[in-house]
Amino acid sequence: MVGYAHSFTPRSVDGAKNPPQLNQRCYGVDLSKMPHDEIIKRGFDLSYIINAYRNLNIGEHFFTPFFTKLVGVDYVQKMIIEGRSNEEIRAVWQPELEKFKESRKKYLLYKE
Repeated sequence: MVGYAHSFTPRSVDGAKNPPQLNQRCYGVDLSKMPHDEIIKRGFDLSYIINAYRNLNIGEHFFTPFFTKLVGVDYVQKMIIEGRSNEEIRAVWQPELEKFKESRKKYLLYKE
């Protein structure tokens, strides 16, 4: 697959007995070597998913019903299909996130 230097072959393991691409060579981005502080700094970053969706060019077959379950809302998949950016998608949930952060303050044991 053009654009991806990292390749891997999904195998059956505890927790993933039957991965969708079992025993098939796959290509992607290796995030395992990214420093933890960089991961924390970037936060929830959809750009990797958006990039894979565009590069794999398999349309809506890219998404499984489990995707929406993991993300927790249905509009993220729709926005990715529409071609929206990571920043545009994150902006949609920002007001709800701020509201949640405010409501949880009384339950925090430590200051943020």
